Amino acid sequence: WDPPFQKLDSHLSLLDKFQGIKSEIFSNLILNYAGGKKKLITLYIGNLSYLTREEQLWALFSQIGELKRVIMGIHRYNLTPCGFCFIEFYYFSDSYLSLLFLSGFKLDGRLLRIDLDEGFVDGRQYGRGKRGGQIGDELKRKSKKGK
Repeated sequence: WDPPFQKLDSHLSLLDKFQGIKSEIFSNLILNYAGGKKKLITLYIGNLSYLTREEQLWALFSQIGELKRVIMGIHRYNLTPCGFCFIEFYYFSDSYLSLLFLSGFKLDGRLLRIDLDEGFVDGRQYGRGKRGGQIGDELKRKSKKGK
């Protein structure tokens, strides 16, 4: 078993190599997003284990930059974890670097799916499925019944 932070060290060593280097792609992203009307400082994190805790996410993502808050996705009706979260940073560069270096990172046996998000709005913490959970979970349940 490899502790997750051991793997993160190798990702962060890559980050050290890029210190001081301005990539054209990164500069364009900053101009288009951070310099524009929308400040993309929020990340959507999907494919979380239902056992993943907020503290684990704080520990992992705060190694990239200073976090503003973590909003765990929950089932609308029974308020249990739903397999996703939103993470807000103070700076666009930290959210973008997290996207680059932690996408596909394995946490609690699951590969993280990370996307830039336009920002958390109250109510988005709930699953969007008809039963209050994730839509994908409901589709899986239907396909198992059909077999």
